This record gives sequence, structure tokens and C-alpha cells, in this order.
Amino acid sequence: MNNQLARRIGEFNKDYFENRGETPIHFVCPITLKDEQAELIKGHVFSQSIPRCTRTWVPQRKDVDNVFSAVESEFHAAINARTASIEEIISDKKLYKQIRPSFEFKGAPVKGAFHRNGPRKNHPVDFVAHLPASEVGEKSSVTIDSIIERDDCAAAFICALQSAHLTMFELLGYSYVFSYPGQYLAGILNEYVRQSSSDKASKIRLAQAFHSAYAQMVVPLDKIPKNTPFEGTLNDKKLLTMVAPNGSQYATGIATRFDDEFLIVLLPSDKSKREQYAQTILEPMECLTFHVAQIETRNRRIATVLPSPELMTIHFR
Repeated sequence: MNNQLARRIGEFNKDYFENRGETPIHFVCPITLKDEQAELIKGHVFSQSIPRCTRTWVPQRKDVDNVFSAVESEFHAAINARTASIEEIISDKKLYKQIRPSFEFKGAPVKGAFHRNGPRKNHPVDFVAHLPASEVGEKSSVTIDSIIERDDCAAAFICALQSAHLTMFELLGYSYVFSYPGQYLAGILNEYVRQSSSDKASKIRLAQAFHSAYAQMVVPLDKIPKNTPFEGTLNDKKLLTMVAPNGSQYATGIATRFDDEFLIVLLPSDKSKREQYAQTILEPMECLTFHVAQIETRNRRIATVLPSPELMTIHFR
């Protein structure tokens, strides 16, 4: 264990003592809430594989962190699929295997393979489509349609829940973990960890099941509006106090930022609001109405909360 990780484990163990009155023997996982002998690593709040995300990390159990690697790689592939050109995809074997595009020629499926232009590993690799000779003939070029079909909703959903939870753990430590919204989200993530099996396909199917059950907790914003008053909760320490159509406050929004989009994770503000929270997020929503609350922290405690006086509204897809 390196000194940096050991120092941060000590900081969080001290924070646990200040919140719970006892010192952990090892380290209390913010997701499983267990204090057990386990290998600890730097658990990044946002996956390192996703571009332009903060590299902030917190101590985390390696076995728990690894459970989320399958959905993180799927989400990363989905981001690449949206931003990379088909030329970039077929010129990069690793990217091609990650995105798995398909091809058609005159409406019929086309198979292809990578071929290295030489015997050495450093020779360039080309993607070669296998077309019927009768169709190509003496033509110098033909048009092949590329098709990319990906449903990244479930992967994005799990990534957003995990990142929101670790965001608040980094900012507020165990005072958040043992709060009502912290317990609510930890319970969902812990159940995902508990039900996960070892193979990637099963983890993806499990993510899809959890997305079906809890999809309304996460609101996606495809593009960040220029006048958006926040940069992401981890970066600017701003929470969103969600306001229902009747004017009552029902949830707290944690803004998780992945590349060029936000995923807003909605958590019940407290136990008394859970019923209203459940009813409100099940209703079709065309926009979010909220106050922006700037939180000031001191030793992982909320020192002050400064809510904006005006209501703000953001429309989403």
C-alpha cells in the first residue's frame, strides 16, 4: 500500500470515528458498509477510461470497485461510439472490438476482418470487408453502410449512481453515507454488488434489470447548456434542490459530469419526503425545476448551505 492511499484511509477512518464513535479495524466501505479485511485501492469517483472526467479518488475495496468495471467499459464504448468516426473505429482494432459495428452492402450483412500489412507487430493493420466478387467486379470503389447499435442507458445509469455516491463520500464522508439519502443510494449499489456474478455479460444484464427498476432516479442532459449554473457537484460543490410542480421540495440532485453531458442523480432529501419523491419521479417530466445550493464544507461536514433565491429550470430529452 502506498503512502498516499494509507494517508487517505487514515483520514476516512478518523472521519468514521467522529461520526460513529468507534474506530474501524480496517476500513468501512461506503457501499457495503462493512469493515472487513480486503485489498484497498484508489477508487476513482469517475472511471479513468472516460475522457475529460476528474481523476479524484477515494479509498475503496478492490473487489467492490471491480464489480463496476464491466459497466464502465460499456459506457466508455458508448461515448466512443458517439464521438468517433467510422474511419477511426475501423483503423483502431481495440476501438473496433469495443464498439462492435456491423456492415451492410446493398442491404445484406457484410463480414470483415483485420489484416496486418506485414509480418511484424508494428506494421499497420487494415480492416478488410469481404464482398462477393460478382458484386465488386472491376469497380474501384463501392459503398458499404456501417451500423452502430448500442443501448448504453443501463451502463450510464449504474456509472452515474456509483459516481454520485462516491462524490458525496469524497465531499462529506460518513456524515453523508449514514444520512438518509446516503443509506438509500448505498442500499441500491450494495444490492447490485451482492447480486453480481463474475462474468461481464451477467453484470450488463443485471445493470439492465436495475435500470428498469430505478431509471427515474437519473435524469440525462445530452448537452450542457452554456448558461448552466453548475459544473458538476464534485467540481463546484453545488447540489440541486428539486422543486415539484406544487412548489414543495422533494429531492436532492447530484450532478455527475461525463465528458460533455450531465447525469443528474435524484435522491430523496429525507425519510419524510420518500413517498413524495417516489410519486414525483414516476411522473413524466419534461424539465427540472430547482434551486442551486452551494455547500461549504469543513473537515467533511457541511459548514454552510447557500441556496439560490431564484428557481431555475433546465429541459432535457
